[in-house]
Amino acid sequence: GPTGAGKTTVGCLILAALIAEEGGGMFVSAYELERERRTTPLGEGDGPLLDNALRARVLLLDDVGAEQNGVFSPIVDLVFHRYDRELQTIVTTGIGKSELVARYGTGFVRRVFERVFAWDLGGKP
Repeated sequence: GPTGAGKTTVGCLILAALIAEEGGGMFVSAYELERERRTTPLGEGDGPLLDNALRARVLLLDDVGAEQNGVFSPIVDLVFHRYDRELQTIVTTGIGKSELVARYGTGFVRRVFERVFAWDLGGKP
């Protein structure tokens, strides 16, 4: 959905319900993860934000598509890692499915949509 449609609010409500049930949840924006990746010196591994996002029992990954790097973003690796470990991940985005495929690839989009309910809040197809 577009900015202001309520994506983050809905995601936070779902995250809060899952944390109450599962425990160990985390909220992080895609932009923050990308910024951490850019500012972490080479050879020092991943930053603490990404490390925590990789391990959280439930993760709300907010505003995918707002970061600049697309396929070079830590978002792709994060989603694949969490999918392989069957960790619950909530994704919000302001871009449509076809743009997600163009930016991140079909494997990424399949993993995001395979185990989730998707709501269109007035966004692009």
